[in-house]
Amino acid sequence: MEKFKEAVESQTFALGCLDTHPSYCTTPLYFFYKNGNIDGQFMPPDLLKDSFFEALRVFPILAGCLHMKNGGIDASINVDRNNINVPVYGEYDSDIHFDKIEAANFSWDALPKEISKPGFVLRKGKDNIIKLAEIEIARLQDNSGLVILVNIAHVVMDHNFN
Repeated sequence: MEKFKEAVESQTFALGCLDTHPSYCTTPLYFFYKNGNIDGQFMPPDLLKDSFFEALRVFPILAGCLHMKNGGIDASINVDRNNINVPVYGEYDSDIHFDKIEAANFSWDALPKEISKPGFVLRKGKDNIIKLAEIEIARLQDNSGLVILVNIAHVVMDHNFN
């Protein structure tokens, strides 16, 4: 986190009128990782969290705030290095085994309860600020694998910020 805070620069990403319609929509992506070697730590928590902050360093827009003016005609994502909007990041232990999820063909119904079913609209974090990204990780029973939810604001995924 500290390396990210030191590296981030305040900046504004202007959004066009076509960006405002899907701006509150999200693109939820689920990733499933099976642990083929049950011994030892699979994808160590510190490594995952460090990777998360490295991704924020490369894509600081994910730590910005969405601002709308004039009824949404003027919109932007503002990154303020002194007031970083850190995305939601959570890691949880689950009592569900990877094999059970795999046997259910990775159905939503088989997902661990610890992983939210985010829907397709941006949500507020515990700080009551709308988050542009949510990362949730479920460590599966018996170190059998991980489920990672990456839920990102649609506008961040689609917009050309040249």
